[in-house]
Amino acid sequence: MLIDDSFGSTDDLLNQKDTTKEIARVLSNLKERDRYVMVKLFGLDGQPAMSLKEVGEEINVTREMVRQIRERCLRLLKDKLKILQ
Repeated sequence: MLIDDSFGSTDDLLNQKDTTKEIARVLSNLKERDRYVMVKLFGLDGQPAMSLKEVGEEINVTREMVRQIRERCLRLLKDKLKILQ
């Protein structure tokens, strides 16, 4: 019998699926634009992470505004996660 390790263990796959669901659930609490910024900055859509400048150009705001959105969202998400624990 040969074991194919290229797919990872079943536990790893389940943990990854649970993590993906949890991220989607938490992000669903954000406004659409804020969610878009977070997804693009952290590459949560399967694409490479984008820079503040790149995201800003896509949504027609300054790099600084994208940074402020990111910081506000991270604070909000952190507070949400504290409540759930």
